[in-house]
Amino acid sequence: MTSLDTSWPGITLDSRLAGGSRTEAWTGFYAGSRVVVRKSTRSPESRLWEWTLLNHLVQQGIGVPHLVRTADGRLDHDGWHVYPFVTGEHPDQDDPRQAAALAAVHAATTSWPQRPGSASSVDLHLGDRGGDIDFGSMPTELVATIRNAWSQAGSGVTSVVHGDAGPSNAIIDARGRCVLIDWDEARVDHTFFDLPSGPFEKRAALAWEVATCWGTEPDYARRLASRLRTRE
Repeated sequence: MTSLDTSWPGITLDSRLAGGSRTEAWTGFYAGSRVVVRKSTRSPESRLWEWTLLNHLVQQGIGVPHLVRTADGRLDHDGWHVYPFVTGEHPDQDDPRQAAALAAVHAATTSWPQRPGSASSVDLHLGDRGGDIDFGSMPTELVATIRNAWSQAGSGVTSVVHGDAGPSNAIIDARGRCVLIDWDEARVDHTFFDLPSGPFEKRAALAWEVATCWGTEPDYARRLASRLRTRE
């Protein structure tokens, strides 16, 4: 971790956090404060999109991580980035504070450009690959089921969506504010992927999770695919 110490002098790592298959995350200490240190494997262009988004949301007063710059002013070092540790508890599944935070994100990003290298469900009706999804590696009948699920959900409003907006990626802080963390899967898409309300929207969200996990968490994705097929 010498390169981290060069970018954030004196930083120390404490415990590795449980997380997804695409990122590495640790707790640690920097400049006398507890921090989270994460490694993104996204391209520099994709990371810049994420950091620009988070800065915009902070300016809008929305609870998201604000990055701690390196000693020479950069927002990350080869994908490693640091932000203050948020003390609090994960919300319950239907906590209205998380829904309100997600709705605020959507309202603040209605004209946001697509993340470089990513694709929306609309794009993937025609294309076979985008972001974490590669339809070429999936059974043809499952691809058709996924696309059908998205079509049945309708069009809806588009904006930035968090992309993995379960309670594990939200923290209710000491002030009772919902802070949304881990924006690695964020993209521009229909807002119902974050806040599915009806059965068609919930099925569309499930279909997205099957598609995006197929290459990285195949056993999990296959279990979800079985659930998706039973909802046809």
